[in-house]
Amino acid sequence: MAFLQQTYGVTVSFADWMVFGLPCVLLLLPVTWWVLVRVTHPFDLPDVAQARLVVRAELRALGAMSTPERRVAWIGVLAAVAWIVSPWLRTLPGLGG
Repeated sequence: MAFLQQTYGVTVSFADWMVFGLPCVLLLLPVTWWVLVRVTHPFDLPDVAQARLVVRAELRALGAMSTPERRVAWIGVLAAVAWIVSPWLRTLPGLGG
């Protein structure tokens, strides 16, 4: 981002990227999935019910999340939220950059 600011005088925020990127993802992700699954790599799943049973058994075997696992999940969520709201935090008195 510093390159854009120094070279062109343009600042691109997370919200600006989302305005551009989200419609692209919503349009292109299903198209990409269709091309991969139907055109380039078609596949046939013989028994989906059996696969569901295996996945459910494996999930049961994992058990509930442990306290350290929950902490790591929360840290990841907080890091993502901080990254997203950092432009707004910088506008607060005493936190500005």
